[in-house]
Amino acid sequence: MYWNHRVIRTVDSETLEITLQIAEVYYNSDTGKPYAYGEPFLGGETLEELTETLNRMQAARLQPVLAYPDDFDLTDRDEDEDEVETGE
Repeated sequence: MYWNHRVIRTVDSETLEITLQIAEVYYNSDTGKPYAYGEPFLGGETLEELTETLNRMQAARLQPVLAYPDDFDLTDRDEDEDEVETGE
């Protein structure tokens, strides 16, 4: 068995919505064919959207590391931030 990261296209059986995701794909060592994949690491609707997110993630490596909760102001939240992960 070996694995790598690959883009996988899935189709929701109820809504027929197509999603692209990057996940770990596991291969059969004898045949070289994929047999399973892990939880999506990253998802989007188009390759361009995935590329944009990957570029943002690459840029994050160049920024200082944030420490939670020390570097966060947990008292000042906007209304539209309710969906954002707060670590709590």
